[in-house]
Amino acid sequence: MSRRVLLLFSGAYTRPDGLVAYLQRDDIEVVPVDNDPMLGDKSHDVLIDAFYSDLLRRAQRGEFLAVWPCSTFSVARFRRMAGGPPVVRRRQPDQIAQALDCPQKNRSEVRESNELVNCTINILKAAHSAGSEFGIESPADHGDTNQPALFVDADHAPLWVVPEIIALKTDTECITITFPQCSLGAPWRKDTTIVCTPALGFLLTDLGLLKCTHASHAQRAVGIRESDGSWNSKRAAAYPARLNEILAGALAQLAAPVATRATTSPPPSEATQPAPLPPPPPPPITLEQPTPPQLPPQPIRPAPPRLAEPPTQPPAAATIETQPSAASPATPPNLISSRTRSKTRSVGAAHAAMCLKDNDADGIILIARSSTKP
Repeated sequence: MSRRVLLLFSGAYTRPDGLVAYLQRDDIEVVPVDNDPMLGDKSHDVLIDAFYSDLLRRAQRGEFLAVWPCSTFSVARFRRMAGGPPVVRRRQPDQIAQALDCPQKNRSEVRESNELVNCTINILKAAHSAGSEFGIESPADHGDTNQPALFVDADHAPLWVVPEIIALKTDTECITITFPQCSLGAPWRKDTTIVCTPALGFLLTDLGLLKCTHASHAQRAVGIRESDGSWNSKRAAAYPARLNEILAGALAQLAAPVATRATTSPPPSEATQPAPLPPPPPPPITLEQPTPPQLPPQPIRPAPPRLAEPPTQPPAAATIETQPSAASPATPPNLISSRTRSKTRSVGAAHAAMCLKDNDADGIILIARSSTKP
């Protein structure tokens, strides 16, 4: 994701504790847009076709993350105070774009504001389609009777009831976060809502936990004239420094590589150092089993030969039937049996090889070899 952030209606470009300054401290390239000649640059006007077209093309290329406030939806117009700013919108569907009783001198302001809303929505849609995140900031809804803590006037028509904004929220699955700015150091309460895409909303979600704990406030951001004739609600449009720091930190996290992003949303209060990770457990100790002593191999001794039992009957006298005939054809000799008492030389040699002194012994052991030599 690009490290370039587009701030629409950014306010003062050079405010030391402004959002521009905090983003630059986080090494984020900032493109501020505000046509107030005292705060920004008169030529930076979204209603100038060439300037708007250039921003739109850059958003389509995925250059920006857009953050946008708007002033004509302020609840200050609904505070019943003498001399306050006139009501220019009402909550009824046919009067959100412009109240039927809107003073003639304010109608051009309302039309210009509606054009800014349309141009901004187009830029945000283009940026989101290119993969960018965005956030929109505007006063909270003070006309919803289902939120008694915020309710002021049933006619209040905040930015959040504009049909095009509702469609944008639905199409981009935005998250809504509401909080009082007094909890971040502002001298007034000023309940504020931020609608943002899911990734940015995850990083800012803790803002929704903030509550006003003050019995009273030093100032009120309602329709009161300043010494220069402007409404003090315009001065209240500037974010407190702590909010600028939190927004800059979240945007810097979005611009960081995924592997280095925080896994939890940053706390809205003073940052705390994370607890150190416990040391890894030591590796398991494996005890080597001692090798049992090896006994010397025992020599294998051949079993003594078993002597054949002497015959119970004396051998029969040789007869002609038992003697081989000289005329008989030669037949292969049978294997020597323990019962054979032949006194041949070969058998005697076998006895001598086995250390048998008595050639008449019955026990004969044959030794087989792999060699074919005699």
